[in-house]
Amino acid sequence: MPTNILPLIIVICGVLALIAIGYALIFGVLNLVHLAHGEVFMIGALRRSLVFTQARYRELAHTDPLTNLPNRRGFLDRIERYHRSSAASTGQVGFLMIDVDHVKHINDNYGHQAGDQVLQLVVAGGKSGLRQSDPLCRWGGEEFVAILSSCDAAGAIAAAEKFRSSAAALCAVELGKTVHLSAGVATMRPNEDFYTLIGRADEALLVAKKNGKDRTISAET
Repeated sequence: MPTNILPLIIVICGVLALIAIGYALIFGVLNLVHLAHGEVFMIGALRRSLVFTQARYRELAHTDPLTNLPNRRGFLDRIERYHRSSAASTGQVGFLMIDVDHVKHINDNYGHQAGDQVLQLVVAGGKSGLRQSDPLCRWGGEEFVAILSSCDAAGAIAAAEKFRSSAAALCAVELGKTVHLSAGVATMRPNEDFYTLIGRADEALLVAKKNGKDRTISAET
């Protein structure tokens, strides 16, 4: 081999070695970027999954499984938010408390499954008598409550009567049984908080139960 070609070969080999090293560095960086992107993606996916799981657990903790309505905890949470809304500031807010009469008699004579079905039908029928803006809740046992927005005393009584008649009618059609409901209603007074309002509606319901059930009593009369 001519001696004058040897330096050229050495230079070419050096260039090729540098190119190879460059490619290796590029691929190494790309692999690191890919791995880092994968880790970021996985962390993001895990975070989204955690947020979804927490939201789902919160929903379950605030929902009654039989009727799929908010339970008392969920409803009280809504009340806090509702109380801060502009709708509550008008003072035209009614509160409805409904109790299904003689549920123990239904459970004892027809079984608890029949009692559960009655509660589900009361919800389905009663909701048809309420506006979509009036949230309904299972307060506990056979008691249900609803917030009646933009509603005066007469409107609260009318809403309670419509709820009672709609629920009883659906139970009669679906079960062939007569189901009665008692109701207590109250409307928010100036500077009154929701918990006092609930207490007055509850007292009105107790009066309805003591006076023979199957009726609506207003705390405003």
